[in-house]
Amino acid sequence: MTLALVSHVADDPRTLRIWVGIAHREPDTALTWLIDGKPAQAVTLRALRPWRIPDCRPFHSGVFEFHGLQPATRYEVTLKHGKETIVRTMQTLPAAVPASNDGSFNLLLLSCFHGAQDATGIAGRELATLKPRPDFTILAGDQVYLDLPTLSDFRDEPAWLQRKFQQDYLVNWFGAPQQTPTPHDVPAGFPQILSLAPIVTLPDDHEYWNNAPFSSPIIQNSWTEAGRKNWSDAAELAFETFQNGSAQAMGTPRRIDIDPLSFLVLDTRSTRNRGQGDQPDSKSMRLAAGDLLGIQGRDALRDWADTLIAAAGDALPRYGVLVTGQSLFAEAAGELRGNLADFEFPDYPEDYRFITEQIERISCAGLPVLCLTGDVHWGRILRAAGPLDNAPIFEVISSPTSLVESVGADQVALAVDGLRSLFGQSRPWPRHHDAKAPPPRFGTTAGYAPDILNNTAGGQATVRGNMALMLRFCRIGPAVDVEIDYLPLHKDRAVNTKEKWQAAFRLRPSR
Repeated sequence: MTLALVSHVADDPRTLRIWVGIAHREPDTALTWLIDGKPAQAVTLRALRPWRIPDCRPFHSGVFEFHGLQPATRYEVTLKHGKETIVRTMQTLPAAVPASNDGSFNLLLLSCFHGAQDATGIAGRELATLKPRPDFTILAGDQVYLDLPTLSDFRDEPAWLQRKFQQDYLVNWFGAPQQTPTPHDVPAGFPQILSLAPIVTLPDDHEYWNNAPFSSPIIQNSWTEAGRKNWSDAAELAFETFQNGSAQAMGTPRRIDIDPLSFLVLDTRSTRNRGQGDQPDSKSMRLAAGDLLGIQGRDALRDWADTLIAAAGDALPRYGVLVTGQSLFAEAAGELRGNLADFEFPDYPEDYRFITEQIERISCAGLPVLCLTGDVHWGRILRAAGPLDNAPIFEVISSPTSLVESVGADQVALAVDGLRSLFGQSRPWPRHHDAKAPPPRFGTTAGYAPDILNNTAGGQATVRGNMALMLRFCRIGPAVDVEIDYLPLHKDRAVNTKEKWQAAFRLRPSR
């Protein structure tokens, strides 16, 4: 099939926003749309634009909207282009979180999907059966791994890099070719994940390369300024073509309101200071205001905090949900580990302090903050209690959806697990790591004490393995209850059934 449709989160609950991809052919005829079988007129948010690469078949993508629909409603969307037809079921966002006796608002949180390690489509197959279905999916980074295979020779040529990156995206967004697809068929694998609910996406380092925008010891292209620019230009063109579901440029903060939740989605990767020269000083690239967030990100975060604080005394206050590509509850990597692996938010002292100050301002106004992220290849749910009368800060991490291969380390882990199996001690996730404990203190004055929550079975809410986390929100008066389902994505369904658990907490004013 040469057509793909992906529903993106719209700015209005009465709107469907749809990304269209046309692979391997020119859009030689007009697009014809049907909504629930009736002709419909699309509003062009971003017109079909070509991505033409030498010695590569054409690709086009665009973003379109349908207005005047009903919130929280499923629609059958049909697109006809030439002789090909594709049909997908899509849904508008709810306008508000429902009361507890009217169901829930369901948010699916995912990050870190390496398609080569999910060749049989386990993640898509398992998540396609979810009940209740998600209303909204956050893909919090590393939807592709453009820097793999490890130690490969990547030519330092823009056209070569564009061909490679386009193919990586085509595999994830279109799936494996089907011999006789029907218009309703969703290809197995990542396309099934993309079809679950409206998505919002963030880039992290593997949308570029490991530890971007800094030089990596295993990515030769990153050793020069010209090499990093060639790679970044090709990677950003790929992200804009496939992942960007808006008319705004990559790196633009995104605000999404589903009353009383206010989401702020911050791109904390493409906005980083990229330095100058073949060997820029990595330390000086991280010291100034905006080196992590950019000025636009800082302004958006401050304005978002101001809006929440202004309504803190209302009978029905709003609750902030901050989405980032890395965890706020992390220790600084430091110069050595940062340059070898990846720098953390605390390695950007000015912007990290600014982020923390805005969260503290909201907490001091008596409103809890929920932070969502991925990146780290393990999961964790924590609560950071603050000073008296300050509301707590929560964090939920979901990572990975499909663990990337670590050459050498994986082979050792599998060999060790093979020995353990001789004694009946084999583990279902031998390549994965256990979750880390959070830093003992958090905040500009270390006034918050992070602690991992317990799940409903009594154990700690830490997660090992391939996973998805479903957050279910419902209103209880002025408060919002949050229940979280850990959904393991193992090839053995018996393991998935055995390892599932739930955790819960409540967002409510502290005064």
